[in-house]
Amino acid sequence: MSNVKSKKLKVFCAMSGGVDSSVAAGLLKQEGYEVIGAHMKCWSDGSPTSPRLRRADACASEQDAEDARRAAEVLGIPFYVFDFEKEYKEKVVEYMVDGYRQGITPNPDVMCNKEIKFGLFLKKALEMGADYVATGHYVCLVERRNFIPSTRSSATADSLVLARFADRGFAKTIGPGKAAARVSKNKASSLYGIQSSCSACVSCGNYGALKCSDFCEAKNFRARRRRGRPPEATDAGAVRNAGGAALFTAKDKNKDQSYFLWTLTQEQLRHCLFPIGDYLKPDVRKMARKFGLPNAEKKDSQGICFLGQVTLKDFLGNYLPEKRGLILNTVGKVVGEHQGAHFYTIGQRGGLGLGGQVKPVYIAEKDIKENAILVAEENDAVLYKKEIELKNVNLINSELKILNHELLIPIFVRVRYRQPLVKAKLVICRMPYATCKLVFDKPQKFVAAGQSAVFYNARGAMLGGGTIA
Repeated sequence: MSNVKSKKLKVFCAMSGGVDSSVAAGLLKQEGYEVIGAHMKCWSDGSPTSPRLRRADACASEQDAEDARRAAEVLGIPFYVFDFEKEYKEKVVEYMVDGYRQGITPNPDVMCNKEIKFGLFLKKALEMGADYVATGHYVCLVERRNFIPSTRSSATADSLVLARFADRGFAKTIGPGKAAARVSKNKASSLYGIQSSCSACVSCGNYGALKCSDFCEAKNFRARRRRGRPPEATDAGAVRNAGGAALFTAKDKNKDQSYFLWTLTQEQLRHCLFPIGDYLKPDVRKMARKFGLPNAEKKDSQGICFLGQVTLKDFLGNYLPEKRGLILNTVGKVVGEHQGAHFYTIGQRGGLGLGGQVKPVYIAEKDIKENAILVAEENDAVLYKKEIELKNVNLINSELKILNHELLIPIFVRVRYRQPLVKAKLVICRMPYATCKLVFDKPQKFVAAGQSAVFYNARGAMLGGGTIA
């Protein structure tokens, strides 16, 4: 028997002051982790030109920090505040302003996750001895771990793992094709280690990258963790190796935030936990009340966090000048004037000052050099795109092998947050795959350059994404 003393795994949990991240910290402590609460001070400037709004936003920022501190106190965990204001302004705020200046529609939430939460915060936490960082994101992480045999024979252990998940409805993820649905418990072990032959098919439950046994054993570990077994550093079932991980949409589809996490890498995911991904929002609030959290009834934050009470146009007006220009319709007729093409985005309807139109019109195109905007009626073909170019593409699946110069992968995709998933083909044309083409099965409306196109398979695995060029 080993003489090595078990040590709890240390998790730094990002606590925004909201109910989701506070419950995440509570769940982790309940599961036996050594939890440290951490609040990131990112933005307290408010409106640069409005003292009243500046004071209001500063107060809101201070209140969030206090709410996080009080939640940590109730949970009985240590609490730190990390000041990332300088870096946040440089990497997120300036990125957004510069994007609008160029005429695109940037996504600051994606950049915040990439540069701050899973960049600076993760780096700082690991330097301070953390094994993991955790957040209150609504997303599910499935770990791939090499199977470590128990004291029983490996065949017996394999059979138990696979049979258990066959009972729980995961049989279809085991093995290739239709045979998986017919697998019996006594033959489950023969499928251990068999990888799906469908390495690039949306019908494969784990996208063909995770061995099905790893896929199921990872789910088993998560279920075991929820039953309250404390994870320890010497527990082979709790320590991740470099085998990889997959992100899946959250149980609460209305709150799912996988869209904003497409830039994450396997190296980052090795150190991530997302405790509330398996819960519905009402259940999260119930747990908050059970934990006695003071922010259990706190309203969810809405929109871009650093805007506060300021509209996007007013915020951008502090950095970008007004520049009056023409609004044209699809036959070239001038129908109005705007205050600067950089203030608007593709698909926008309101804020154009176009009264008296027979039918609603939407922004179809912008010309930043000419400072002109083209508008079109709802079903006009100019509002739709059949294919788009992507840049900065990231594929989370580290085992997706690109063997040819051009690979066509059938996927599901969304090009806006909360947009229903649509079928498309991802055409990877260059090595490494930083630049790709996305071809929709049916033309899609309101596709804006600068926004994120995020890839999924049919079972809800988020495969990666890219920036719309």
